[in-house]
Amino acid sequence: MTRVYVDLVEDSLNEYAYAADRAGLSYSLSESAQGLSIELNGFSDKMSVLVEKVLLGVRDLEIKQGRFDVAKERVREAYKNFDYMDPYRQINAFARMLISERSWAPFQMLEELPAVTAEDIRSYFPGLLRQMHIEILVHDNLYKEDALNITKLVKSTLRPYRLPESQWPSRRAIALPNGANHLYERVLKKPDNVNHCLRYIISVGSVSDRSHRAKLLLFCQIAEEPCFNTLRTKEQLGYIVNSAASV
Repeated sequence: MTRVYVDLVEDSLNEYAYAADRAGLSYSLSESAQGLSIELNGFSDKMSVLVEKVLLGVRDLEIKQGRFDVAKERVREAYKNFDYMDPYRQINAFARMLISERSWAPFQMLEELPAVTAEDIRSYFPGLLRQMHIEILVHDNLYKEDALNITKLVKSTLRPYRLPESQWPSRRAIALPNGANHLYERVLKKPDNVNHCLRYIISVGSVSDRSHRAKLLLFCQIAEEPCFNTLRTKEQLGYIVNSAASV
C-alpha cells in the first residue's frame, strides 16, 4: 500500500514538480521496509519552501477514485515489468527477499496488489503518519541553524506522535547456520533473453562487531579492483562485475 500511496503523492505534486525543476529543485519519494523516504535536492535558499510543499502533499493527500485507479495500474505495470528486466537489474531484489527479515520481491507484492482499494489507502496513510520516528540528514552548504529549522518544519507540518524506540523498524538479515549452503534459482519470464546473473553471498559474522565490520569493509575495498580488473578488463568477458560488502 505504501507504494501506491507514494505514487499518488507524486501524482498530486506533478504540476509543482515542473516549477521546482525550473527553479533548480527536485525531490523524490520512495518506500522501503523501514518506511517512507523523502529526498530533496537543489539550491539551499529555497529548500524550506520545497520541504513544506512536499510535506503538505504527503500529509493532505486527497484520493480520488480515478487517480487511484491510474496509480494502481502504474504500480501493477512496474511490478509486472520487473520480471522482464535484465537479470542483473532483478537480482538485488531477490537477494533482499532471501536474506532480509522485512523485504519482499516485486512478484510477491504484485500478488497482494489486486486487493488494495482507494478506501484502504485513505485509512492507511493517516496511520502511517500519525506515529513515527523521523531521521533527517542535511548535507552540503546549509548551516546548523538551517538544518534545525528544517527539522522543526518537518515536525510542525506532520505533527506525529513519537514512535517508541522499541518499535523502530530495523534492518536485520536472516542468520544462516554455520556451514549452511542455500541455492535459489529463478527462470526468466522473457525466453529470448540469453543473459544470466549470479550473486554469491557469504555471511561473515555479526554486524554488531565494529572491528569485524571494519575488517570486512577493508577487505572488500582491496578485493573490488582485482575482481573487476581480472574479469572485466583483462579477460574481457563482457560481463557486468561487482564486488561489495553489505552491512
